[in-house]
Amino acid sequence: MRETWNLVHADLATGQVYCGVWRSEPGHWRIAMGPAERELFTVLAGRCRVHDARGGFEEVGPGEGLYIPPGFEGGFEVLEPLTKTYMICE
Repeated sequence: MRETWNLVHADLATGQVYCGVWRSEPGHWRIAMGPAERELFTVLAGRCRVHDARGGFEEVGPGEGLYIPPGFEGGFEVLEPLTKTYMICE
C-alpha cells in the first residue's frame, strides 16, 4: 500500500514542482526519472534503499535525506514502513 499527500503543485517558468508526504508499506519497484525530473526527500520514519542500474544502492532512515538526479534509473525498496517528505521538480 502506498499513499501520497501532494501539498504543493506549482508551475515554474521552466517546469513544475511537487511537494508533499508519501507513505508506503515494504516493497520494491522500478523507478525512472525523466530527463529534467529530480527528487529530494527526507525520511521521517522507516528505512528505504534506492538502487542504481549498476547494482549499487544508498540506504536512508529517519532524519536522513537523499537526492535522485535527472535521468536516474533503478529501483526503490522500502525495508520498513516508510514515511517521507518529498520535493520533485521537473
